[in-house]
Amino acid sequence: MEALLGKDATEALDLEAWETAVRRCALGVAARALEEKLNGDTSDDEGSWLSCECGGRARYAGRRRKRFTSVLGPLELERAYYHCVGCGSGFYPRDRELGLEGGSLTPGAVRMVGTAAARVSFAESSELLAELGGGADRPEGGGARG
Repeated sequence: MEALLGKDATEALDLEAWETAVRRCALGVAARALEEKLNGDTSDDEGSWLSCECGGRARYAGRRRKRFTSVLGPLELERAYYHCVGCGSGFYPRDRELGLEGGSLTPGAVRMVGTAAARVSFAESSELLAELGGGADRPEGGGARG
């Protein structure tokens, strides 16, 4: 534990602080493992062209990074991006596959946010989620940034 938290930090911790610190570390390790697994899979690069929803052809335009909020904490994912010259829109096949399209929350984080928001105010749910998430980043709003 000293290696993870530092010797000075561990000397003054009570049991609750230890639990919180260990949970935060465990979630961070799990988030990095998931991030590594997802970023190691480049099968979303399906070739030079894909069909666009408009009926046109979308050209592969490289890989792009985006930060998502998950139940484990923040994840930075790199995904294949396709752009359609015909309609001018772009899309990420991996986002569609994982249920990440159109926002910055993973499906598990969306479920947690929805459950908390249905029970208490926005401010209270935001604080609750930050506390239950081990002090991880607070969920960010939707937004379709690439």
